[in-house]
Order: sequence, then structure tokens, then C-alpha cells
Amino acid sequence: LALEHFYHCSIIILSLFTPYSCIVVRELKIADYVFFVGDKLAPVLIERKSAEDVAGSLHDGRWERQQRNMRKAQYVLGDGHARRCQICYIIEGDPNKRKVHGGNVGRRTWFQSVDDCESAISELPLLGFSVMRSKGHLDTIGILAKVAQDISWKVKNGVIDVKYTYKQFLDRIKVCDEKLGNPPTLKEHQNPAPPVVVNWNPAGPKTTNTKTTSDDPKKTNKSNEPETEPEPNMNYSEANLNGGGENCEEISELKKMSLQALKDLCKERGDKIGGKKRRFDCSTYEAKETRNHYHASQA
Repeated sequence: LALEHFYHCSIIILSLFTPYSCIVVRELKIADYVFFVGDKLAPVLIERKSAEDVAGSLHDGRWERQQRNMRKAQYVLGDGHARRCQICYIIEGDPNKRKVHGGNVGRRTWFQSVDDCESAISELPLLGFSVMRSKGHLDTIGILAKVAQDISWKVKNGVIDVKYTYKQFLDRIKVCDEKLGNPPTLKEHQNPAPPVVVNWNPAGPKTTNTKTTSDDPKKTNKSNEPETEPEPNMNYSEANLNGGGENCEEISELKKMSLQALKDLCKERGDKIGGKKRRFDCSTYEAKETRNHYHASQA
């Protein structure tokens, strides 16, 4: 892996990610990261842009100029019009978090809004570039390590073509027709897939919707509801407690009793003591009904 500029600590970390790769820092004419197989270039070129870099490049014209050079490089390394060379952008950071006074990204004098930057980034796939979003330097290192591992796998399995040394590559770029740097018109050269899959979420992990999509309205997800003790099954005694049965006077007397008094009644008949007062009302009434039926059967 050859890179044009990177912090020294980032190089050390990257070497830990790619222990079998040689990392070289040098001046690159095209792209920020290129990959070598031996002394020859792999058909993968990566340009890194921070949110501020995108705004600055749009302001001074480097945005379009660099893209033209990378498309010409793609022609050289990608077997001519077949363009079997991956040209990619790593967009590092969120433009929304790089706004300065006045709402512009980077420097205020660049006059590039967040919408301008995001619009330019969103157009890259139609211009022939794949896009990988990165949260920061460490995230970028992880992406480069994955790309290096992918290239290494392709070399071992013989599914990658390498032809030119870096000097041969630059010599061929110099004689390329400027038209070869134009945006692609064929759909097969638009919206390319990135070398590796990158999951990027600038807003952080989203909370999942716990509502069920079942057609049955009774089947709802209660994961967000506080845990409550289930109510006793509806029976003749609970119906009476709800006011729909007989012996309303006796039931009203039970309702007026304190929870401790109901517990004492349950304790006297050896029932389980626990739960809500409603459950005690119900169970105590059932016990009384059972005793009445027992005395009636003995008579």
C-alpha cells in the first residue's frame, strides 16, 4: 500500500491491521492510496476527502480536475474501454459537523453549504466512482485494511490483473487523450460497487421500532411496557366484583376492607398471600361462596 500523506500514528495502526502488507509514504500524482502487487499497480485507486476537503475542492476546481485524472488512470489500469479498475472516494466525516459561521462547510469564504457538499458526493456514482463513507481517521484505516486484504485474496486466487509499474503507469497517463477523462456515458460504468462493504451511520445507532406488524391487533410487543402481574382469569366471582353479579352488598363490604384484613382472611383459609388487592377481593369472595355452597350441601 502506498499513500501520499497520513499521520505517523495512523501508519503504525494501519500496519497492525495489515501485518503482511508493506506500507510506503510517497508523493502520488494521482489518488491518495494505491496498492502494489510486487512492483506493479493493482487496479484500485482511492481518493480520500474530508468534509472540509470536499468544500475546498469544489471551491478551487480540484474536485472535477482530480476526477478527470482518475478516470484516465482507470482507462490505463483497467484494460482500456473495459475500465476494469476501481476508482473510489473515501469521504471522511459528516459535512453537518463541519459547518462554520454562516452555515458553510470548512471556510466561510469557500461559500459551500452542506447541501452543496452532499449533492456533489451523491453525484459521484453517476460519474463512475464508488463511495465509502468514514467517520474519521481510524475508520479510514479500517477501510484501507479491508481493501488490502481483499486485493491480497484476489492475488492468491488469480482473479486480478496487474500490468504496469508506477513509472510505466505515469508515462501512459501523459499520452492519454483528454476525452478519456470525461464522465462515463454507459450505464455499466456508472454506479460501481465499492471494493469493500462499509456501514456508515453518522447519526449513530437507531432505535428499532418494537411495534409488531401482525394483522392481529392483540399481538403487540410489550417490551417497552412496565412488567405487571397478570390479572386473575375472569370468572363468576370477578364478574360480581365488577358489579355485574349478585350479592353486591357483600362484595362492596369486601372492597371496603383493607389489604391487611384481606390477607388475614386468606391466611385463615390457607390461601397464597400475594398480589393486588383486586386479587384478594376476588379470592376472598370465592372462598366465601365456596363455604356457603358447602354448608348448603351438608344441610
